Formats: sequence, structure tokens, C-alpha cells
Amino acid sequence: ILLAMPLAIVGNNFSMAWEEREMMQFVLQRKCIDRNISLAGIQVLFEEADTHGSGYLDYLEFRRFCEDLGLDHSPSEARRLFRLLDESRSGGITFFEYCHHIF
Repeated sequence: ILLAMPLAIVGNNFSMAWEEREMMQFVLQRKCIDRNISLAGIQVLFEEADTHGSGYLDYLEFRRFCEDLGLDHSPSEARRLFRLLDESRSGGITFFEYCHHIF
């Protein structure tokens, strides 16, 4: 029974994180659909937000990108979303990583 309790806590936390991930995906998808932004349009916005020309968005570039999409996140929400999308944990989000979560 002592082992079951920590597993239940981990399982519950995982479930909550997964639900939060799905909700953020839904919001991003909905914004793109509502604004009638095509994949090519998203790529243009992504490239414009990549002011360093690095091929990925750092956190500040990502915030600008979200604003261009019409997303109004608090800094903490934006940070959570950034971490969610940065699958490689490189500190930047590639266009592929972004699309992987949205489409």
C-alpha cells in the first residue's frame, strides 16, 4: 500500500498535465481556425517572429508570435506553453515542433 500511494500521486499529476496539454492544443488550433490562417500563413508568421533568423523561436520571439496569432497569455501561461511546445528542451521551438502540436 505504501507504494500504491506515490504511484497514484504521479498518475494524477500526469493526467492533469496531459489534460492541460490537450487544452492548450485546442486553444492554439481554435485560434488558427478562427482567424482563417493556413499552414503557409502560420509559417510566414513564424518566420517573421524569428527575428534572429535561427530557425527556432526563443521565449521572447514566441511571445511575439503568440500575439500575432491573437493569443493573450499571461507570462506564466506563455512559459508553460513554451515548455510544452519545446519537445527537444533546447530552449527554442522549431516550426516542426509547433506544427507537431497543432496539427
